[in-house]
Amino acid sequence: MKRYGRLQLIASAAHHLQVQVQVIECCIPYSEIYLFADDAKLFRHITQDSDKTALHKGVNALQEWTQEWFLKLNASKCIVMSFGKNVEKSYTYNILENSQIKPLARTDQIKDLWILLDDRLSFRDHINDKINKAFSMLGIIKRNFKHLTIQSFTVLYKNMVKSHLDYCSSVWSPYINKDIEVLEKVQKELPRFCHN
Repeated sequence: MKRYGRLQLIASAAHHLQVQVQVIECCIPYSEIYLFADDAKLFRHITQDSDKTALHKGVNALQEWTQEWFLKLNASKCIVMSFGKNVEKSYTYNILENSQIKPLARTDQIKDLWILLDDRLSFRDHINDKINKAFSMLGIIKRNFKHLTIQSFTVLYKNMVKSHLDYCSSVWSPYINKDIEVLEKVQKELPRFCHN
């Protein structure tokens, strides 16, 4: 019985891979695409107006593919985000929903895989969010665990505080002294915390 289940899982995984390949193939002539679970990210380096048109064709190709497979894109969850310093943001990308053309919303910030991205890739808001979360976790430890051994505190600290600061740190690692100092405040809090 288990053997049949594994074969079915492999067949299901192979079908999923085939569907992903088809999604990628429909968009490749116009833009690049990243797929993760049920999310798709279309992107293209925009240097001229023809690049905007090509990216829009990629959006249309993706939408046609979803209709062909009887899937539905939720226009309210489809957004446009541009990265860079002097990016022209007046171009409107549209999607067809319920036989009506709907413009896609544009944003300057998005949370993707629990990382807060902004249009300049400064990660300042993400760093502040992680600092607040780390201090919040330290407060929880302080209020709920009065008598801790060093080993117990180390386990709690690594799991409840440090995990927030380490998650994808290679992506958002601070390079500005101000951001580094703010992150170091969490670690400077430790000796005081341990002393109490």
